[in-house]
Amino acid sequence: EQLIWKLCNAMSAGSARDTIRYYHQLTSLTETSVQPLIASMAMVFRRMYISLRCYEKGMPDEMIRTQYGIRFPDLDRRSAGGKRSRYYLQLLVELADVDQGIKNGSIANGNLALEQVLWRHL
Repeated sequence: EQLIWKLCNAMSAGSARDTIRYYHQLTSLTETSVQPLIASMAMVFRRMYISLRCYEKGMPDEMIRTQYGIRFPDLDRRSAGGKRSRYYLQLLVELADVDQGIKNGSIANGNLALEQVLWRHL
């Protein structure tokens, strides 16, 4: 779980070296499929998206905590690397597309597809 968080933070910060390093560490742990990795990344990025979007709409942190169960929305905003919620929404769409492509067979190599998403966002 900590490696997932490090991967997502490195990606948000635009650190190609760290992003790819953590990605390869994680894929060596989950050799069978990248789908659990995609789901874990989406969970982190979804939380960042919600924190950012609510903040952009003027919602105070306390309300974000109580309504969405996000314990540290301020940390999510700092981890976002100055990016806006729209960036994370697009990233979530791309992760979902890869996940669906793996499930329906239109993507044969999930590792390669996920790595391409990572590179596009660095």
